[in-house]
This record gives sequence, C-alpha cells and structure tokens, in this order.
Amino acid sequence: MGNLFVVFMPFQLFVAQQIIHQEGLKDNVLLLGYRELRDFSQIYDMICIDDMWKKKIDFHDIAIWNGVHTHSFTDIRNCYANYKKIKQILEENNIKNIYLGEIKNDALRFTAVVFHHRGYKIIYFEEGSSHYLQQPSIKRKGIFIKAKELIQDYLYYLPIYHVKYAMFRYNYGLLTDHIPIDERYSIVPGYYHESFDKRLYVDKDLLSEQLNGYLQQFDFNNNNERILFLSESHDEGHRKDECFYAIIRKRFSELPKGSLLYIKFHPRAHDDARKEIISIAESFGLHYIVVAKEVNIPVEYILMKWRFDKIILFNSSVYFYNGYIYDKTEIESLMPQLYEECKRQGVGNLTTMKATVSVMH
Repeated sequence: MGNLFVVFMPFQLFVAQQIIHQEGLKDNVLLLGYRELRDFSQIYDMICIDDMWKKKIDFHDIAIWNGVHTHSFTDIRNCYANYKKIKQILEENNIKNIYLGEIKNDALRFTAVVFHHRGYKIIYFEEGSSHYLQQPSIKRKGIFIKAKELIQDYLYYLPIYHVKYAMFRYNYGLLTDHIPIDERYSIVPGYYHESFDKRLYVDKDLLSEQLNGYLQQFDFNNNNERILFLSESHDEGHRKDECFYAIIRKRFSELPKGSLLYIKFHPRAHDDARKEIISIAESFGLHYIVVAKEVNIPVEYILMKWRFDKIILFNSSVYFYNGYIYDKTEIESLMPQLYEECKRQGVGNLTTMKATVSVMH
C-alpha cells in the first residue's frame, strides 16, 4: 500500500523525507503544491531526495483546493473537480496512508475529514512553530449560524462528500477533538501526549546531493562572532511594520563591533521588508551576509551543517528545534519586545502574538 504526502511548503518536504527515512517507507507519492501562489519549485528541486519518491505530482493550489469559501457554483464546481482529481491520484497509486502537514490549514482539514470517511489512514506531521502554538477555539453561536451550518451540511457537504463539515466554516480552532487523526509526528517532545502521537528523530545527514553541494559554498569559516538573524514572514499591517523595524533597529544598534551578521530571510518575506532590514544593517555599518539569497532553502538545513554563536529571531520554528534538529545554540527572541512595542502603539488584535510569547517564554 502506498503513501501520499501532501506538501506545499519547503519545510514540509524536509519533514516528509525525515519520516520516510525513519520509518523506511516505500511507494511514496509526493503531491507538491505552493502556498499563497508562491513558486517554491527551485527550492523543492534542490532539497528533494529523488530516490525516496516513486512519483511526484504537481498540484499548484493544493493548499486551497477546497476553496476557502463556496460562494458560487463556480467555487462548488472547482472544489468537486479537485476532489475527483485527488480521488483519482489515490486510486491510481494504490494509496492507503495520507500524510498532511499544518493541521490548521482548511484544505488539509477538509482532506482529512472527507478521505478518512472513505477509509484512508490520516497522518499529520508538523510543519513549523504553528504545530506547537495552541490557539483558543472560537465558536460562533446563534440560531442563524446553526441554520447556516445545517443548510450547508444537508444541501452541500452530505450530498456530495458524504460528511458534515460546515461547523469548521464557522468555528475556529477545532482541532484534535473534531478532526480524524490516526497518527501525528512531532520533532519536539513534551507538547503532545495523545495515543496517536509519535516522535520524529531528525537525521542531520539526510540531504540531497544537490543541497549538500549548495551548502558547501557558504563561507561560515571565520574568527568573528557569528550572529544569525532570522526575519519573519512579515505580511502584517503598516503599524505593525513600524514596530517590527523599530525593534530590529534597536537590536542591530547593540551588536558588538567586529561581529559578522548573517541574515536569513523567511521564504515569504516581502521584497520591501528585505530591503528595509538590509538598509538598517547598513545604517549601523554592520558587516553582513545574506544567507541562501539565490535559493531560499529552509534555515534548518543550514543549522544542521554550520554553527553560530548566537541566533536572533522573532517567532521562528528554529526556537522550538534548538537541540533537536541542530546543536544547542544560544537563542534570543525579540518577540516579547515586539509585543510590548505593538501594545504601546495600539496595534489591533495581539492574541496570537501574546500566545506566542507565552509559549516561547
């Protein structure tokens, strides 16, 4: 029986290949897509270990295949067409197990509900820090909401997909109590203790030949104090931008003279954010190097092969993986300062940021 891995972010591919390696899985099919229509094909090509995959299938909008909203017949038709496409892939490749990253993604949640009903085993695996951040459930109540749920379930989801799903459209944060999970892989121990939870042990030598060659070109051999700065994906509003840059400006101004700053941008960091951060580094006369500028591979690959004296970050999965994916390293999080600065400037909803600060500290 085969295994289907649904991947739409580079780090998900990293985790998927670690699972295959640990469990010795055969007959693996990679359903490869993209998040927010960003093209990760160059990164995928570099980090993919071809021998692990029997087949690779491009499915560009896999992260939104069910349509975040179904407001029109076009939405309904497109969702059903995607459903039939996935169903055909499962049948043609004799798939028994479906591996999904990011438990909070609606398309993957829908995949789990629909195909578990059809007898497939659903296995979740982590895809970054969001895996460890538990957000409170938000349940919308009232007769009108309940009526909409009933209408959608009995006129749409049940007739076509034979499952009830409308509650996920109106309630946020409904996770393990409502989603079918047969197994769940986590790299960091201690967060989850359900009967279906499994530990994933990272093999630091599990690299493609192309990636190994790419990593060798980086110049990390010097006598300076080596500081790695990790930016955020940073797609928030303008006022939060100002807070973000203010914290970076303050921290860069405090870096020791003679240190060497390595800047690693998040794969989803916008061009304006990249330019602003570089401008801040240059304003203080810092000696800096932008890491993985040509191909923005997951930073975990870099940390598995190279050591830094300190890592400065906001909210990054690197914080959680310290000592698990890479050797234990001094880490400084700027998230508490960012949270306080946002509060001071009256930035809107900070619930998620507050939860992040609580988990990280």
